[in-house]
Amino acid sequence: MAAKAKNDDEAPVLSEVEARGGVLVYFAILLALGAVAIVLVLGLWNMVARPRPEVSQTLMRWRVALQFIALCLVMAALYLSARS
Repeated sequence: MAAKAKNDDEAPVLSEVEARGGVLVYFAILLALGAVAIVLVLGLWNMVARPRPEVSQTLMRWRVALQFIALCLVMAALYLSARS
């Protein structure tokens, strides 16, 4: 069981490991979203400042991969939070 309550009327108490895991997932999601935003801005900058199609394609592929990772992290967090 993920959460334990001392009495029936008390709120569940998370263990220290479970709490750290939640914080770790939270920061991993923020890191992934930040990486997506940085690659997006770099792609926009590439289109405006010095259009180079090969760099644009590479940045677009990186962005799609990072979005997939971010989406997987968010879905895993939702799944794990629903289980507890």
